Amino acid sequence: MSVVSDPHVKTADTGSISEAVWEHTDAKGAMGGSVLGVIWGMIAKYRARMWLAIVLGVASSLCLTIPPFAAAGITAALLEDAQGRALVWAGVMVGAAIGATALFGLSTTVSHYIAADAQKDQREAIGDKLGRVPLGVFSRISTVELRQLLVDDVEKIEDGIAHLIPESTAAFVGPAVLFLAMMVVDFRLGIAAAVPTIAGFVIMSQIMKRGVEPTNEFNASQADIAATMGEIVKAIPVVKTFNEGEAALARADAAVDRFQNVVDRFIEWSVVPSNWFFLLATSNLILVTPLSIWLLERNAVTLPEVMFFHLGAMSMALLLSGLFGVTSRLRMQESVVARWLALQRQPDLPCATGGQAPQSAHVRFEKVCFGYEDKMVIEDLDLGIPAGSSLALVGPSGSGKTTLARLLARFWDVDTGRITLGGVDLRELPPEILAANLSFVFQDVFLFSRSVRDNLAIGKPDATDAEIEAAARAARAHDFVADLPDGYDSVIGAKLGLSLGQKQRLSIARAILRDAPVLVLDEATAFADPENEYEVQQALSALTRDKTLIVIAHRLSTIRHADSIAFIENGRLIERGTHDELLERNGAYAAQWASHFAARSFKLRN
Repeated sequence: MSVVSDPHVKTADTGSISEAVWEHTDAKGAMGGSVLGVIWGMIAKYRARMWLAIVLGVASSLCLTIPPFAAAGITAALLEDAQGRALVWAGVMVGAAIGATALFGLSTTVSHYIAADAQKDQREAIGDKLGRVPLGVFSRISTVELRQLLVDDVEKIEDGIAHLIPESTAAFVGPAVLFLAMMVVDFRLGIAAAVPTIAGFVIMSQIMKRGVEPTNEFNASQADIAATMGEIVKAIPVVKTFNEGEAALARADAAVDRFQNVVDRFIEWSVVPSNWFFLLATSNLILVTPLSIWLLERNAVTLPEVMFFHLGAMSMALLLSGLFGVTSRLRMQESVVARWLALQRQPDLPCATGGQAPQSAHVRFEKVCFGYEDKMVIEDLDLGIPAGSSLALVGPSGSGKTTLARLLARFWDVDTGRITLGGVDLRELPPEILAANLSFVFQDVFLFSRSVRDNLAIGKPDATDAEIEAAARAARAHDFVADLPDGYDSVIGAKLGLSLGQKQRLSIARAILRDAPVLVLDEATAFADPENEYEVQQALSALTRDKTLIVIAHRLSTIRHADSIAFIENGRLIERGTHDELLERNGAYAAQWASHFAARSFKLRN
């Protein structure tokens, strides 16, 4: 769904937002090139150091090409009874092995330092991107998926940076040098040494292409089993209460079995081929050995040259196995890079950097239309809330009430029409100005694992202790906070044992501290326990005084005194008026009111 809006305001494409962030797209997408190209782009700041790692890796690979030459030198020296020269060549072979090990260690050390720095950069880049996309994107991402992106995927990208670029270059250069040297010494033996190895590489690479899907399944299954096990752990009280232990264990076993099947398939298509490749690669000796003996008998080659080709054939197989390992790791990176690219393609929510600040708290929805994918949620809706008045949004579940509130907070931008605050289009307001004028109290209260003081100060970071306490008192929260082990310095957590009502009052205190002129209450008392409901209601009374108030409620008894009530159904405004006016009309609201009180009058059988 493309966005149509006022011509002077650039808006985001809500259609692309509605696509799954984790959709496995081609990794050869927008950021150009292959997976290696994407990873190379991630280390733009560190390319000078990466070139050093590449050079060291190439030098290490070249050191591994020396032993075949040294073996030929040792053989020639022994044939000439030049033991001193043989010892020199032996020293060269040992030095080459030590040099290869040392240079490889230096290369990987440099590349791992780069990867560590790039890992930090990527987490910051992902965090920055998540801060710029519409908030609605987060309604489509689970906590497990976010963790996968921020933790697991970044760690896998770090592995790719540390190994793929330097090792792929090094693994290519060594075999290429050996092949050229072999072709110069004797092209027949050079072809015999190279063809089986290269053929094995091509064949097994084609086989491993079929392993892309198992690799993606393996990555996805890791997140799936984590989510399954997390759900079972959270459900332990329910499991015990309903004696569902055996059933829960059965579900856990089934999840483990599914994961094991994926792992087995992943090993079959992604790991086993690497072992088969080495067997195919070393099969070059089956050709080199008889051919070299035949040529030796005809004096077409010398014994030192035969030794060179035998050890060179083995070295080529070993070096190409490194390139095969790089290919395997590359397959592992494809799904990770695809998810990273998919996130980067999410359009940023356009943010104004200047513009006129709202002069009042008058909120207005003007011919607003909005939808997810091909489903319209809000259609041609006109709705105004005068400054300082209260409006209750009611209607069936899924009617679009919460969507309207989220559009007001710019979780998304509207498809058509506009939303204004004090006559100013929300899209023309800088985020900090919109945030200063708008506050929410949700039914699902989120409190950080920080002190009570820090949680309240989110509403006003520069708040004094006196202001924090005053807000807590107004929200009827001060007394129970004072009774906590460390008062306002008590860290929010399971050990505090706060009730839902107490958490809600802390949320209200946070909103009081913010003191925004426009306030949205989204089922703010839905989870309040009877003991705390009165306190929560009193806290809300303190919060809503002199505010432009928008209330989303299913419990109609809580909104009968609102200045105006709007009944929303299927994204359309059906009727609007006061409680008494709507009852007199005997329309949709009156019918819902009757159903509400019929439900309240229900009594359990004695």
